[in-house]
Amino acid sequence: MAPSADLYLKNHVLIQFFYLIIRFFLLIMIFFLKGCLSTVLFSSLQMLTKCSWIKFFQSVYYTSEECCQCNYCHNLQLVNIYDFLHELFTLFSLMHLYPGYPAPMFQSRSDKLWTVGRYSWDDDYHDERQSEHSDKKKISHRNSSLTHNHNDNNSNNNVELFSQSWIEMLTLISNAELDVIEVLIELVMEPYFINPNLDNKFLLISAQSSSSLITANTPAVCHTEPCLTSDLIELIAQCLTGFAVEQAHLCVEVVPPVTRIRIDQSLTNQSIDMRQRACDLLLSLWHSIDDRSKVNYIHIFLPNVINMATLPLPRIRENCVDCILNALTIHAPTVENVFVSEIDRVVQWAGTDFAADIRNLLQDEFSKKRKPLPPPSRRSHGTEDFDHKQQRVISDFSKQIDCLLHYGKFINRPSQMNEMLAFCNLRKFYESINRKDMILRYLYRLDRLHAAYSNQTERGYTLELISENYSWDETSVDVDDVSPHYVQYGKSSSRELRERLLLDSFEYLKQGTDWEHAIDISNKLIHLYRDIMPNYERLSEILVSFIFFHI
Repeated sequence: MAPSADLYLKNHVLIQFFYLIIRFFLLIMIFFLKGCLSTVLFSSLQMLTKCSWIKFFQSVYYTSEECCQCNYCHNLQLVNIYDFLHELFTLFSLMHLYPGYPAPMFQSRSDKLWTVGRYSWDDDYHDERQSEHSDKKKISHRNSSLTHNHNDNNSNNNVELFSQSWIEMLTLISNAELDVIEVLIELVMEPYFINPNLDNKFLLISAQSSSSLITANTPAVCHTEPCLTSDLIELIAQCLTGFAVEQAHLCVEVVPPVTRIRIDQSLTNQSIDMRQRACDLLLSLWHSIDDRSKVNYIHIFLPNVINMATLPLPRIRENCVDCILNALTIHAPTVENVFVSEIDRVVQWAGTDFAADIRNLLQDEFSKKRKPLPPPSRRSHGTEDFDHKQQRVISDFSKQIDCLLHYGKFINRPSQMNEMLAFCNLRKFYESINRKDMILRYLYRLDRLHAAYSNQTERGYTLELISENYSWDETSVDVDDVSPHYVQYGKSSSRELRERLLLDSFEYLKQGTDWEHAIDISNKLIHLYRDIMPNYERLSEILVSFIFFHI
């Protein structure tokens, strides 16, 4: 029987109003009236109960015969649930970067504004190197391990930054945001994996039922759209991570005492709980996925879990390590591939305390969770291999973190030689575990370092080493760690990128007057323009230079 318009009217008016606010807010939130719109948006969100969300999802997928013919129901049928949720979570993520009200910020050495404790090594690759004095002001750990400058003016600036922030209002908004995310995960994402055999059906938990019965006759997100669902899960995971990591007003442990006594203490305690709650929601989303499907989402969750673990809350770190170990039992090769890359990226701004803590937690928790092997008579070959594989992965993780801790302290220091040696040693470590992607990451960083110091000859050698990792194929390559100058060539083809690298290497070696090595590079270019991709105009240019070297 079709529901009456009276039952839907209130919910649909609210939903329509809310949906229009989202679209309007996305257009102008970073320019005008952010605080006002934030208040209106989250006031509307707080009015939406679980029952209201269920009514909305039902109305979207009811057929015209099943739904009433009011304008609200008719318009809701035109709403795509993926588009709606995508816009909503994108809005939340934008608000983490551009808060609606003044938020506490700190100023980094490069005179850029960063969220509390956020600092990245990658921002040091400029021609201007930092001085010893600026290194003392480095913010070494996001959200916690702040290396405070013992300068009275700096302390006064921090107090002023926090005193001008609307911490209480931002905390209330964050609390409303978490409430909405929790409901959406419960109603939209968690049931998705309960019965993956359903086709074009989605389970919604009925808020009207005291026993929380699950009804299978409620249409919702289609199981035939796994790509869209994967994108949505990734967006939710990034949103929750950004909520906890990017928002400075939740970092109550770094609030100056003068400001802290002026804040409602219940909100102070709530801020800590909200970061923990965001982590719990992220992990609940992970645990709601069935084990067969988790292997497809490891690359989504692991980077966010590692970012979440940078928060200085022991329980969060323990929970994140548990998630990593759980993923390790699902598919160790994928975990190893993602972890090595992500921990290398995160450790370099998260600080040594974070790295040492994660290493110790991984070793301790793995020892606790490791099940003793059965007697040899009942032990299968596969069980023993799986145990050894996990043990090897944890051992490699520990070695990697130890290596980062040892050499990381030499990076971003005034000593050029120490920094170059650190890059070279880290590159050799990744060569020992056969990680081509990490080798390239450090070779590109070494190239940027040589560029900063105008080391032309060394830069030519480095670019040649990088080129050896690419082929003459016409397929595109992964450009995540490629220097910005070479990204366009990598997106085009491996051949174009390798050609550009060799041409630049050739020019830098000529500038550095290393004629002998420049001849070797010219031979490779001659082979390219004569045999692989005939280009006689460029071939003649290379041959002219080749003759010049022999004069």
